[in-house]
Amino acid sequence: MYNFINEAFINCLSCLLSLELVNSTDPYNQTAECLCQNGGVCVGINGTCECPSGYTGAVCQLGVTQTLCSHSRTCPDGSPCLEYGGTYLCTCHTGVESDHMDFYPVQPQSVCDSSPCLNGGYCYERDGGYTCECRYGYSGKHCEKVRLNTCASSPCRNGGSCKEEGGSYRCVCPYRFTGKHCEVGKPDPCSSTPCLNGGTCFHYLGKYKCECADEYSGKDCQISRSSLHPSAELGCGPPPHVKHAEVQFSSTTPGSIAAYVCHSGFTSVPRAAQSLCGIQGEWSQPPVCKEINECLAQPCLNGGSCQNKIGSYKCVCKDGFSGKRCQIDANECQSEPCMNKGTCEDQPGSYLCHCPQGFKGQNCEIEQVGCESGPCLNGGVCRGYRQYYVCTCKDGFFGERCQMLEDPCVLKPCGTRGSCWSDRRGNYNCVCKVGLTGKDCEKDLLPPSGLHVLRVEENEVELRWDQLEHSHRLISMFAVTYAPLGHSNPKTDYLDKQRSTHVLRDLVPGMLYNISTVSIKLKAYGNDTSQPATALIRTRPQRVEKLRLVNVSSSQVWLSWLIQAAHNEAVSRVHVSLMPSDGTEGLNVALNASITEHTFSSLEAGHMYTVDVLTQSGIRPDEFPSTSHSGGPLQFWTRPYPPQNLSLSHVTPNAALITWSRHPRHIPDGYVINVTRGLTTRSRFLPNGKLGSYTLRELTPGQHYYVALMSVKNTGQEQIHSIPQHLSFTTLPIQVRHGRREWPTGTGLGTQTGRIFPTSHPQDLGGTSDIKNSEELFRYTELVDRRGKITAKFSHLTPKVIRHRTRPPPIRLEKMEETTNKISLALEIEEKASRAQPELPQDCRSLSCQNGGTCVNERGSIMCSCVAGFKGRQCELLCQRVPHPCTRLYSETKSIPVWEGGVCHYVYKRTYKVQQDICYREICEPVLSKKSQTRRANRHQ
Repeated sequence: MYNFINEAFINCLSCLLSLELVNSTDPYNQTAECLCQNGGVCVGINGTCECPSGYTGAVCQLGVTQTLCSHSRTCPDGSPCLEYGGTYLCTCHTGVESDHMDFYPVQPQSVCDSSPCLNGGYCYERDGGYTCECRYGYSGKHCEKVRLNTCASSPCRNGGSCKEEGGSYRCVCPYRFTGKHCEVGKPDPCSSTPCLNGGTCFHYLGKYKCECADEYSGKDCQISRSSLHPSAELGCGPPPHVKHAEVQFSSTTPGSIAAYVCHSGFTSVPRAAQSLCGIQGEWSQPPVCKEINECLAQPCLNGGSCQNKIGSYKCVCKDGFSGKRCQIDANECQSEPCMNKGTCEDQPGSYLCHCPQGFKGQNCEIEQVGCESGPCLNGGVCRGYRQYYVCTCKDGFFGERCQMLEDPCVLKPCGTRGSCWSDRRGNYNCVCKVGLTGKDCEKDLLPPSGLHVLRVEENEVELRWDQLEHSHRLISMFAVTYAPLGHSNPKTDYLDKQRSTHVLRDLVPGMLYNISTVSIKLKAYGNDTSQPATALIRTRPQRVEKLRLVNVSSSQVWLSWLIQAAHNEAVSRVHVSLMPSDGTEGLNVALNASITEHTFSSLEAGHMYTVDVLTQSGIRPDEFPSTSHSGGPLQFWTRPYPPQNLSLSHVTPNAALITWSRHPRHIPDGYVINVTRGLTTRSRFLPNGKLGSYTLRELTPGQHYYVALMSVKNTGQEQIHSIPQHLSFTTLPIQVRHGRREWPTGTGLGTQTGRIFPTSHPQDLGGTSDIKNSEELFRYTELVDRRGKITAKFSHLTPKVIRHRTRPPPIRLEKMEETTNKISLALEIEEKASRAQPELPQDCRSLSCQNGGTCVNERGSIMCSCVAGFKGRQCELLCQRVPHPCTRLYSETKSIPVWEGGVCHYVYKRTYKVQQDICYREICEPVLSKKSQTRRANRHQ
């Protein structure tokens, strides 16, 4: 994204834009000896410059601006603040310098004058060319390359330290490790268990030492003490005598230790002042007490000589010093040795007299003639009387002793490192070249070291460099100049020298910026600047906006986004990535900046994907490309595969059987069926993804229906539906023959040709069964739950009315887990003796069917067969189906592996969930007969 380059630094002074140089036929004022600039006129014999309006300075080299300044309010570019016309104003150099080549010998030009070495490198002339000596961290012919730290990757392992050597590195390995990267471990000398007979092994410096038990000795504890010395009375006798030492011991048996203590002024050699009684009955070699030479520490100060003594030393001091170490300096000036009003200066061990004019000698006791000592320098003529004298100086020199040069520039104090100018009063100033500073440009002025980029954003770039030490005085401030590459109007930020970070703000997104950072040394007559530390950095482009999914299918996704027109020019490419959630390889495409939509194909159905869109500015490596922040991420699920081969298998007036097949590689979590008739739609969720057929019930005869079937993928937070598969059909109409309502001929769905259904009460849920023994007790043989609809079958019973128990209060399902103990739905059958049973009609004459109903005899029972929309024993109830929203409950069973006693068991857990649906409630109301309506109307009249 960014790279350091070698590019000439552009030093722009803002004040030069507001000043105009005064035109003159001779910029140096037409007089060979006059150095006044900008139209200044030399006056007097000393060549004093009289400056025109708007200029000031010794040679009129400073242009006066309109910027006010003060002691606490410095000029923004560090230029001098001078009094002009009773007001303090900022000034700046006009850039016109005296060319001393007109007055002095021509100085030869150097190949290093162009400052070819970058990043603080120093230039040396060599064989008609030059060589750059680069600072640490830089390399290349012109020090333009940033040398990588070979130890930055921490190649040394196992605690090894990395050392750079000749462009590479070397690992200094700790003990017990070797190899180029300290990766090979040396064998432990104790790993082979060399110590025998219970000895303890200690390793040090690649060797080992055994600490033996009391009964054994030897290097490996292989020698038994009892076998060598069966007699415990064998000893070594008294330890040997050592000169200048006292010995202390408690026993002379083998293993005993004798300790030697040297007398004061002596030290033991070796340092361990001990002797050990060996198993052979002899003492080991005792130490030797040698005298300590205290003079080796050089205790005597101020040139004193040291004499060594036993246990001490003596210092012989020089004149003027005293004390045990000659550390006390006597003040010789207390005796006032200087005469003739001379001034005494105490010095270490002596004194110095500063004599007044006309006297000399150690104590200023000798009166001298003024010109005797030749005080006049540089060819000056001395004229004196007694101790007084006056120097008559030659042209070009002045001062009491002609010691000052009017134009110091003739001595070339700046050398080739800068340009020299003088006020012809003995003062000069060096205007240093880039990268140099100091009175004579003798010091290197280095740019900020360690410059690197911390952060790059769309409108900001944050830089960082090494912090300066508090004692660093060469640098006064930093300046950061930046502008888009190719632009001629850079912006400069001036920073305090204690700063080590800076944020460039208000940048243009996606632009390549040329950034230069320099060090500045403020001076009274022109500021010194270092070589620049430069970098090319491209800001991030603007991210895409309004990233959205246009459409998603089971294998494709359509995406769209927007790039602002104001930032479209800075965007070169658009990168779109698609990553599956299972960690498999994703898809990546690079598009032109003008493209704002894309389609990914060949996706897996029922999988989650993550989309990310990035913009890119710059394409080639030399354009230093940068990428924007993410326009996403955007997560989505592809649709599951839709059901296949949806078809109608069987249809009756009130039901229809549909069949389908699923995709061979995909088992959905369930299906959603939408059944539409007119403007009414019923929805049903089937939680079994392995189903291949379903029966649509409670249909209306002779009506046209539309069916939409969708596969369902359960993601844990939502349900993803596939693209619907459609089917349309028409239920069969009802055929009435010979006063009897019959179903058309059909197969399946449990219907029979010519079967006539009896009427039922509005609260009845079922059924018709054959009667074998009406006196037997009521018993359930089958109870089927069909999502809120209970179907019950009985054996050996006459048709009975089944009544629902009072509806239980709603139950709040918490977390949809294990709510079976809270869900209850019961049926109870009215007992035989609880209600008086009405007499059943014996024939159709005793049963009057209303509202177009027809009396029929079905399997020995007399009942009314009602037309559509009516129910009841005599078809006296008008029934209507009213839709209302409802919540359906379904369950899912999951298996969870559990380890018990090293055996994996599966625990099955049933979870109940809800599904929003549309239900229908049947409302039946009695219909008054025509006679009853007439009677009621007469009553009202």
